[in-house]
Amino acid sequence: MLVRQSNNIINSSVGFRQKHFVVSRTFILTVVFCSLMAVLVVRQFYLQIMQDENYSTNTGKGAKKIVIENAARGNIYDCNGKILATNRLSYNITVTDSGSYKSDREKQLSLNSMIYKLRQTALKYHIKLENGIEVETGKDGKYY
Repeated sequence: MLVRQSNNIINSSVGFRQKHFVVSRTFILTVVFCSLMAVLVVRQFYLQIMQDENYSTNTGKGAKKIVIENAARGNIYDCNGKILATNRLSYNITVTDSGSYKSDREKQLSLNSMIYKLRQTALKYHIKLENGIEVETGKDGKYY
């Protein structure tokens, strides 16, 4: 009987060690997981709160996008050999408004300023504006 009791004591202590080892392993994994989450939260706080001014000032810099597309065609002739379309270089400029303004007046002044600068740039480089600059307005006189 003594042998059985000692075996039970040995078996129970081994079971305790195994449970303790399992608990320690989950505890270590929990600590690692919580540490990684803490690092993510601190980094998110740093980027959103501490670096807010830096990112908000850089946001406007990427708002302008210049797309250059080269025409891949030659002269187009009709059945009689008369030229319908040539390789003459032409530009289409589209100004889109994606800003936020405090008032309609501020929006109109901003758009007028942008169109004025575009016209001055065209005059500086001797670019002829064949169709002019069209500005669409609604019935109420506001820009689209």
